[in-house]
Amino acid sequence: MTAPHATQPTRDGKLRAYSDGGTGPLALMLHRLADATVLYTAYARPSDPNYYDDNAFKQTLDSLIVALEPTVVLDLHSSHAYRPYDIDFGTMHGRSLLDRNDILPLLHQKLSDEGLRNFSSIYFRED
Repeated sequence: MTAPHATQPTRDGKLRAYSDGGTGPLALMLHRLADATVLYTAYARPSDPNYYDDNAFKQTLDSLIVALEPTVVLDLHSSHAYRPYDIDFGTMHGRSLLDRNDILPLLHQKLSDEGLRNFSSIYFRED
């Protein structure tokens, strides 16, 4: 599980004015409750881990994936309350699922079982 915007990232040479509030503590809570491995930013970053590939965050993530061979990596972000969803499943048009098309419906079902209902998979879709 990652929280790459737990602190302010830098994109195109500009420090973003805000972080994805609460994602760092959420990642830590999930670690403590579910023993999930987490990677999160702790300080304002000189790079945006979701936008750029050549940075320490992505290098650490790569090392964790090689060492732990996880079934799934979830990328946590927060969103403003005016957005029309509770959870948006961003899968890069399915590319990030790596032909594991069974994972998203399973995650959707598990989250529904816990009372979440308002899902999106198109809000941040790149064309």
